Amino acid sequence: MLAWKLRSQKTTKSLYIPKLRKMNDHQLPTRWSRISILDLWHSQVALHHNEKYKGIGFAKFPQDLWTYEKLLNLSDPEVVLEIGVNEGGFTRWLYDRLLAAQVVDINRRPRTIIGLDIDIEKSTCNLSTLLGTPGVGPDIRLIQCDLLDQESLEKARDQIQSVVNSRSLMIIEDSGHTYETTKSALDCFSSLLRPGEWLIVEDTCVDIESLRESLDWPRGALLATDDFLQQDQTFERTDFNHAYEITCHPFGFLRKKLARIGV
Repeated sequence: MLAWKLRSQKTTKSLYIPKLRKMNDHQLPTRWSRISILDLWHSQVALHHNEKYKGIGFAKFPQDLWTYEKLLNLSDPEVVLEIGVNEGGFTRWLYDRLLAAQVVDINRRPRTIIGLDIDIEKSTCNLSTLLGTPGVGPDIRLIQCDLLDQESLEKARDQIQSVVNSRSLMIIEDSGHTYETTKSALDCFSSLLRPGEWLIVEDTCVDIESLRESLDWPRGALLATDDFLQQDQTFERTDFNHAYEITCHPFGFLRKKLARIGV
């Protein structure tokens, strides 16, 4: 015991104890005390248009990505349907998230990402190294579809239904953000979801005047979502993505209601 005390005293003497510094040694930028959440929202809009993920265009807020990260872990979908893939940046991000989960649990059923767009040339090029490699990671399927053409919609739905094939599903609607394209996508694909599964409508900010960044922005995504909810009582709106205050998709996170026992 005595030897231990002596060693302890020697160790204590040799410890480096930094001097306490005043809290005002590091001054926060003045704008931090002046900027509002709305100001921060608009500054992020300007930044996110130029963001890339692994070299591919990727227009997402960091808060929304963290929300998606949590939702993917919570709901663990076996298939993700992304309606509107543009260059494929978010598709690649989803691939990496599903791949990471697959590595952690090798007994998981295979995951699939279905990308739907009127033009899939860019995304096909950007994701070429991941296409047609089943077993290596999540399977990516790109389907060309015009949301405003009934024949094209029916063909795409049949393809998607055969891929889903009773597996759990999450749908992310990120097409043209107009009333017509959003409503068409919701009406056509929402019935593929089962109770408890998620339907996300992106960029509903286009219909909120204080969030509109440009006169060129489309309109209608939020209005289409409201009308869809009035017509289909099996879905409910959640505030899952409002936890971080800032989001591009206010009021856009929907979930198919769980069946009520005894009703």
